[in-house]
Amino acid sequence: MATNNSVNNRLSSQTGTGSFVGGTAPTITLPFINNTLDGYTSTATAAGTTVLDVNSTYRQTFTGTSNQTVTMPVTSTLTQGQAYTIINTSTGTITVNSSGGNLIVSVGPSTSALVVCILTSGTTAASWYTNYSGQYIQTLGINFDFLLMGG
Repeated sequence: MATNNSVNNRLSSQTGTGSFVGGTAPTITLPFINNTLDGYTSTATAAGTTVLDVNSTYRQTFTGTSNQTVTMPVTSTLTQGQAYTIINTSTGTITVNSSGGNLIVSVGPSTSALVVCILTSGTTAASWYTNYSGQYIQTLGINFDFLLMGG
């Protein structure tokens, strides 16, 4: 493989700090956050508790006829801005709690809530931002959210 002398000459005349190894591709690592993938997890409500973690998908859909509690991840394992959408297609209420057991939001039947990590410390509801949407309707595979209030 031939070396491009024109490029090498231009680079060798540059000043600054650090090292340059000609012909070596840099290694770039980017953080990977699973829940930015456009996927979802469906859970049948059973009057139990669903515990989310850093690897949980962005969309959490709940079906069935019972109430369910969702425990959000420990915020120190997340990055600020990491979000989860809780979609309640069940006839029960989904209670969303912080990892410390504090109420963040109650998601009624046929509604949804966006829950965003805003502090990577603490275990209370203060580490989370919520945006509650009413009347979640799914028709022909298209989801419609109607905003009721922001939080």
